Amino acid sequence: MGGRHRTPGPLSALLVSAGLGLGAAAPTSAQEQVQKYAGTTSQGQRIALNVSSAGVRYRIAWQGECEDGGQPFESTTSNEQPLPVRRRGKFSDKKSFEAKADDGATVSFEISLVGEIQGGRALGTWEATAKGPYADGGKYTCSAKEVTWKAKK
Repeated sequence: MGGRHRTPGPLSALLVSAGLGLGAAAPTSAQEQVQKYAGTTSQGQRIALNVSSAGVRYRIAWQGECEDGGQPFESTTSNEQPLPVRRRGKFSDKKSFEAKADDGATVSFEISLVGEIQGGRALGTWEATAKGPYADGGKYTCSAKEVTWKAKK
């Protein structure tokens, strides 16, 4: 099948324009410090974490392999609300949502991020699935499974 409704990051434009990306930090008190972590995934993509007393904000670039063998689906995903940090530095995010691609097509996402902060390091796993229409008919399903990531301050 032909071209997919894909952009370098259908979510990145949506989230950054809403002021939710890591580049546009939410207002914080003068006393609150944000610890920044940067690293890579097992796919060779970038991950960034901002950790504060409010929780963890993340931005992760990823590629999903497509069931039909087509070109990988590429995206960048960020969270809207800070994730609470639980005992032993653990945090997680799991959700389903839809976003519009640049051409207006609706793409459905299912994502899961699990992480743990260990002093000046953070590590975890990422999984994501994107489903949407081909430009010339039909549908695609592309997934990133068991992607590991590591980041340092």
